Amino acid sequence: MVEQGKLSVQQAVSYLRGQDYQPDLAPRIEVLSPKTLDESIVAESLSPSAYRPIFSVEAD
Repeated sequence: MVEQGKLSVQQAVSYLRGQDYQPDLAPRIEVLSPKTLDESIVAESLSPSAYRPIFSVEAD
């Protein structure tokens, strides 16, 4: 979810700035199992437990 969120924000910013963006973009899907449970993969796959999104829109 972390990587997907980063990609989403990058896509939105590029779109709003009128810049090129990839319409079909998704993070690599990693299989999480006891044998492949690498810490870096987990960190990029799952949101931190204390994460709470805050959304705000302000006019210029």
